[in-house]
Amino acid sequence: MVNRFNHGRVFLAGDSAHLNNPIGGFGMNSGIHDAWNLHKKLLHCLAKGHDDSCFDLYDRQRRSVTNAFIQAQAMQNKELLEHGMKEGHERRFAQMQAIQADPARRREFLLRQSMLESVRAAEAIQ
Repeated sequence: MVNRFNHGRVFLAGDSAHLNNPIGGFGMNSGIHDAWNLHKKLLHCLAKGHDDSCFDLYDRQRRSVTNAFIQAQAMQNKELLEHGMKEGHERRFAQMQAIQADPARRREFLLRQSMLESVRAAEAIQ
């Protein structure tokens, strides 16, 4: 991951800012979230004039979420594969059954996997 998602008026998003291991499966969606977050900052500047703090906020929000969520998910998936197909599959299947059986854990899982949790986390960063 790059040290900053913005350098003045140059912005990085998606794979140019954070290469994701395909094992994580969140590269494209994360890039879309980067663009969505950045478009709000650009609209603000078009309406109210240039403001570097908006772009610094883009960097803080997206870099934090990318590091906390997407990289962690890729590492978790890699760990499952390292245990071998049979052991990894059995462990993951047991985890998914436990999640499915618990409504609170199921909701939390769906919010995380849909990346809605990461959008909320980014918006909370100021």
